[in-house]
Amino acid sequence: MNGQMMKKNNMTDEQMEIIADLVVQKLVKLQQDGEIYLGLAQEDLILSEIARLTTLLSSYEEQEHYEAAAIIHGKIKHLENKLKNL
Repeated sequence: MNGQMMKKNNMTDEQMEIIADLVVQKLVKLQQDGEIYLGLAQEDLILSEIARLTTLLSSYEEQEHYEAAAIIHGKIKHLENKLKNL
């Protein structure tokens, strides 16, 4: 830091979700390619993502961000369907 203060960047919930989605996608791809082993079955990964999205959904609903909540709800339903088809 050389005596300089680092500027604090505040991210929105949407920006954090985008980054989280990218990280999860990258980890899943690396595991599928056999480059890493997360010790998680696909079902566990989906359940973890559903839990994360459910928390985010609650936050958006509390903040009355209904458009964002509807998008998250759609993602949850998609993952639930994917889970049923495993």
